[in-house]
Amino acid sequence: MFASVHFDNCWVLKGHCHNQFLEIEYNEQIPTDNLKYPVKDLAKPENIQFDFDDLQWNGIELLPQFNELNENAVINEFKLIDRGWRPFKGELPQTTETLIWNLKKFADYGDGQSQEWFADVQEKTDKINYWVNASKYIGFKPGNKRRLSKAIYILPLQGKTFFIYSFATDIWPLTGPLRRSLGPFCWHLNIDCFPLAARFEHVE
Repeated sequence: MFASVHFDNCWVLKGHCHNQFLEIEYNEQIPTDNLKYPVKDLAKPENIQFDFDDLQWNGIELLPQFNELNENAVINEFKLIDRGWRPFKGELPQTTETLIWNLKKFADYGDGQSQEWFADVQEKTDKINYWVNASKYIGFKPGNKRRLSKAIYILPLQGKTFFIYSFATDIWPLTGPLRRSLGPFCWHLNIDCFPLAARFEHVE
């Protein structure tokens, strides 16, 4: 004899067969913090059980009719628990030189500037390529009075030490020698501010 239980995401589930019941476990890896884009705060659900006595059993000779027998079967939903968003500890998009896939994450996260840019992209095309920068569709745009995250970065420049008070300053387009000096250092620190930079102050 045979019986079946049905899910719409069986490829991420794991079954454990016990003497009196079948136990189903969610077996997909849960995303953790990412400094490039926000991630959802997802929790693994508790395992669910199906008592063998409660299942509908059929003779093995009916196995060729499996699809017909289960045409109206109940589809069980068993997914990760969505608890909102994990605190994002990286930098918000500073310009449209941002991958659209990441930009969509920031828009869903609730970042107003990202929502505006993503809406602009949607107005340009119905077939978005999420693996290119938004600037491909809407050109280069700096953020509107975008603020850097609350942190202090130390940048060596021309033999002196400068502190960026990123929690207190707006950013503006950066060009010329200063851009060439700060840009590689920003990338080294994974600071997404190139070609933008915060105002800085010389510390004697």
